Amino acid sequence: MQRLRSWWVMGAALPLVVGCVPEVPETTADLQQWMQESARGMKGRIEPLPAVKRFAVWTYAAYELADPFDVARLVPPRATVADADPGLPAPDQQRPREPLEAFALDELQVKGVIERDGNRFVLIEAPDGRLYRLAVGGRLGRDFGELQRIDMRHEEGQSVFVLTVRELVQDSDGKWRERLREWPSRSKKG
Repeated sequence: MQRLRSWWVMGAALPLVVGCVPEVPETTADLQQWMQESARGMKGRIEPLPAVKRFAVWTYAAYELADPFDVARLVPPRATVADADPGLPAPDQQRPREPLEAFALDELQVKGVIERDGNRFVLIEAPDGRLYRLAVGGRLGRDFGELQRIDMRHEEGQSVFVLTVRELVQDSDGKWRERLREWPSRSKKG
């Protein structure tokens, strides 16, 4: 019964579907005539390929010279003096850090110098916006920096405070080395 009903629905829908098909022309003579008329004025031209240039043949004859990519040439030989130098002792990694050791030395700004009872203190502004007072022996910078001196020079009518910072850095051999940096700060004497 179900099958009969399906055939009946399909039979009823067939005239509707056939009625939607457009009329097919008997010939395509008009289309062919239009194509011929359109092609009359067209002329194709292809450019010829450029001539192939001849290059002189050159033979590489430098095989007997030193190889620039030889690993032995790239890595310098270790000197016996460097092997004898143990470097400085490693800094104490367990020591509690001071607040200014959280920032790189280039991120800190010297805002002024205070002198009280013959002792000089430097005022340093950190990137977090806070102002810190640091005396000689205080720690700053990420490379285990220690403030060694606070000097004052006079240049061009201004007082220039020069801070000397001693840092401990590791070299390419893993040995600890001392690096002294002068850190100038220009401010008017007041």
